[in-house]
Amino acid sequence: MKTVELVLALSCFVALAVPAQAQAPCGSRIDIVKMLGSKYRETPHALGIANQANLLEVYTSASGSWTILLTKPQGVSCIIGTGQSWEDVPPTKELTGL
Repeated sequence: MKTVELVLALSCFVALAVPAQAQAPCGSRIDIVKMLGSKYRETPHALGIANQANLLEVYTSASGSWTILLTKPQGVSCIIGTGQSWEDVPPTKELTGL
């Protein structure tokens, strides 16, 4: 899968895995990105547009931690998924573009 396709697939999986009553941590994108960098050493790895309006970003660290951040057009960002053991999968020749 291409990185953007992987990000979108992961976001769908994470969105389905979170119970409806759970509240995602939300706030200013600048504050969340600073926290991801300082506390977890996570940096931007991939991004894409979800639902034609929302910015979806994946932050990863060298230690394998990862965070998926969703930013709405109004400027509110929410962490919609976190985890460990992130690994990049190189594309294969079997993959084709959209």
